[in-house]
Amino acid sequence: MSPVGGSGANVRTRICDGLGFLGFEFEEEWNAVNEGVISMAANRVVVRVIPTDEERMIAKTVCYVPGLGWKKEN
Repeated sequence: MSPVGGSGANVRTRICDGLGFLGFEFEEEWNAVNEGVISMAANRVVVRVIPTDEERMIAKTVCYVPGLGWKKEN
């Protein structure tokens, strides 16, 4: 799994720049290394980094739409 477009920290920085009205500040070091939580402890909100597998989700959707189903993994 890779961050969004292989540059997750940059994308998160751009997104989080607009969250100042929530009293949000993030730790740049934590963001750079994809820590699970990038918001500072004193924030009113918690911002988490959640890994995704976009390719798998696309494949599941493609199988679901025509009714092909999806085998559950063990």
